[in-house]
Amino acid sequence: MGKEKPNPIRLVLKTSDMVKNGIKKLNFRPAKFNNFTVGGKDEISIVTSTGDFLVTWNFKRIKHGLRPDYRIMKLMTTPVDN
Repeated sequence: MGKEKPNPIRLVLKTSDMVKNGIKKLNFRPAKFNNFTVGGKDEISIVTSTGDFLVTWNFKRIKHGLRPDYRIMKLMTTPVDN
């Protein structure tokens, strides 16, 4: 048989983190891969925004089957796609 596809991993925020940061509703923008490595060949994070917050997941952990962890940062300006 062929190679099985891995189950997708749903990236979510913990309710406790939403409360701590005052996030009442999630409205994620389309996510992008960030690759800030030398040569820009390795994706190291997945970045999106919701409202005034930037959310960054550690893609290396996700690739290795580890529990996704993330950082939330309050933005001073509204994020835009580019």
